[in-house]
Amino acid sequence: MTTPMTFGGVTLSASNYTVNAQATYTFSIQSLFSHSTGDLFLVTIPTELILAAPQCAVLIGISSLSCSLSGTSLVVNLTGSSIGALINFTVSGFLNSWYTSTSTFNILSATSDANQYLIESGSAIISFVVGWMGCSAASDNQIVLLSQSTVKLTINAPFTLTKATNNSGLSIEITVPSTSFTAASTGCSTNGTCTYKSSVTGYEVTSLTATSFPLLVSFSAQTGHFVNSDSFTIKLSYQNQLVSSNIDTTVTAYCTSPCQQCSLSRTTCSSCLPSSYTSNTTLNRGNSSCVQTCPDGYYSNTSTIAC
Repeated sequence: MTTPMTFGGVTLSASNYTVNAQATYTFSIQSLFSHSTGDLFLVTIPTELILAAPQCAVLIGISSLSCSLSGTSLVVNLTGSSIGALINFTVSGFLNSWYTSTSTFNILSATSDANQYLIESGSAIISFVVGWMGCSAASDNQIVLLSQSTVKLTINAPFTLTKATNNSGLSIEITVPSTSFTAASTGCSTNGTCTYKSSVTGYEVTSLTATSFPLLVSFSAQTGHFVNSDSFTIKLSYQNQLVSSNIDTTVTAYCTSPCQQCSLSRTTCSSCLPSSYTSNTTLNRGNSSCVQTCPDGYYSNTSTIAC
């Protein structure tokens, strides 16, 4: 047979779809041809996946099978008898693609003799989902509510990025929550090239390598009023394919209300929040607290809003 028939159906699922995760894949192959003991399934492994020391197990349709690697192909030998039209089996040992992609598996069935005549052909796809990466935001006295602040983020790689062979391919996009900050269009600093990106009211960091992490990114922003800011959205990509993301990083206000600025500790005030947020708007320089009225022996300086 020179031209193989088409399988009645081929589907593929994974125990874990996350990028760069170890996974067991389940193959479901519906044949229109009656197979014999010793026939083969030849599965071409996509180049973005890694399969090492595969272990196969039968689910339904045959009493036993075995598998081995031959170059970039997985060879599944139908060693059992009573072979049904629908064969389901699992293969463990896969390492998923390390970036989001849709990978195509091409599958052939063939006879077991030396000629390996092709019988059927088909394909199945599997899509991977973005992984999580760690990120933290500094809460220090450079966070000044209702004023200009310096925001500092530390971004950790989700895993070792040694597969990023194209050094210009790695990039990070940082969406700054506009409800909490107005990011400055200049002044972003990091180990890489950081540019303002208006479409996300934030920044894009390029010229990164696998050794750039942990990555410290700092930038200037006009800060709103909050106890905890709204969340940043941070995405790591490789050649425009998503690798990982973080959507739960927030900034905590450093000073305890009603302090606006503070030093030495979170409650040692050097300025006070305006009347929209507190009635204690006047700084008592005697004990570095914010008060509604100055204590006896002090007068209120309206130009400095302090006792």
